[in-house]
Amino acid sequence: MASLVASSRVGAVGVGVFAVLGLTHLTVGTSGASASPLPPSSSVFPLPVGIGTSGGVVIASQTLAFSTSLYSGTLTSQVISGDTNNPHGGLTFTFLLSNDASSSSSLNRLTLNGFTSGFSVDASWFGSSPSVAPIAVDRNTTGVVGFSFNTILPGFLRIAPGTSSTLLILQTNSTTYFNTLASVIDGRVTQVGSFAPVPTPGVASLLGLGGVLAVRRRRR
Repeated sequence: MASLVASSRVGAVGVGVFAVLGLTHLTVGTSGASASPLPPSSSVFPLPVGIGTSGGVVIASQTLAFSTSLYSGTLTSQVISGDTNNPHGGLTFTFLLSNDASSSSSLNRLTLNGFTSGFSVDASWFGSSPSVAPIAVDRNTTGVVGFSFNTILPGFLRIAPGTSSTLLILQTNSTTYFNTLASVIDGRVTQVGSFAPVPTPGVASLLGLGGVLAVRRRRR
């Protein structure tokens, strides 16, 4: 059964959000799916609940604080090897975004750097109220994945002070990871440390060659 997507309102809002993000492929989320494929230049709206992670070993974990004049909180990032729910057989990345009770602003977006076009990525979330589920996820051509939280549809919320997101899950075919930055957004932006997949040598070479060719074209 479709997840809140039968109405024309969902379609209209989804296309509007999709256009603003400059993406070229919109997937309508359906409930009961383990995760939604997220190729470059795509969005899933609304993003349905998945089945979470299963088994495996946490090979990296950190909880880091962020702060601005209007909000503060923490981002917990983990890397899991051997997640049996990962259809790609690679590393699974999970994120939990928390907004401190002392904040005066709600959080509406988390973006994650480093998920370049050399990877297969499936996206989902897992959890229940009072944790706040994302309404959509998108991935652009420069490797940024973004989870959005807002109230444009009934039942969806921003991450208010004193609340946290559900577990945000990105399952990949990557076998290694590195430290990168995430951005927490409420109309303002602050950055906090996180994890992202490392391209395989072949993919990294192709990405590097693409950068060299782009520089040569600009110089001509």
